[in-house]
Amino acid sequence: MNVRLLRIAGVLAAALSLHAKDNERNMRWEELSNSLSGQDVTVVQNDHQKSSGTLVQIGVDELTLRTRQANHNISRTKIERIVTRPVFHRSRGRVIGTLVGAGVGIVVLAVALTYTNNEHGSNSDAIVGTAVGITAGTTVLGYFAGREADKERTVIHVIPAP
Repeated sequence: MNVRLLRIAGVLAAALSLHAKDNERNMRWEELSNSLSGQDVTVVQNDHQKSSGTLVQIGVDELTLRTRQANHNISRTKIERIVTRPVFHRSRGRVIGTLVGAGVGIVVLAVALTYTNNEHGSNSDAIVGTAVGITAGTTVLGYFAGREADKERTVIHVIPAP
C-alpha cells in the first residue's frame, strides 16, 4: 500500500510540473526590441550551441551578450531562439505542491503508525523512521514540483530573413 501512495505522490508532483509557463513568440529580427536589454537570456544558435549571459544590445546584424568572460557578438543569421531566464510570478504552485506532498507523507506516516501499534514488532522504530523520511521527502518533492509550475519564461523564435 505504501508503494501505491508513493506512486500517487510522484504522479501528482509530475502533473504540477507540467503547468510551467512558456510564453512562445515568433518574431522577425526587426521586431526584437531593446526592451530585452539588461535581461539574463540564453541564446540558442542554429547548430544548437548555447550562450548564456546578459543581453547588452540588439543591433542591425548582431546582438551583444555579456558573459562572465567578456562580451560576445552573435550574428543574427546564427540565432535560432532567445530564451529569457525563468521568473517566479506567483507562489500558488509551491503552496499546493508542498501541501499535496505533505498530505501524502502524512497518510504514509499514519499507515506506518497504525501498523506498528497493531504489530508491536521489533522493527517498529525502523518503519516509523522510514515513514517520517518519506513524509519529509514527499513534502520537499511537492515544493520543487510546485516551484517548476510557478516558473514563467519567454521563448522567442527568431524568424530567418527571406
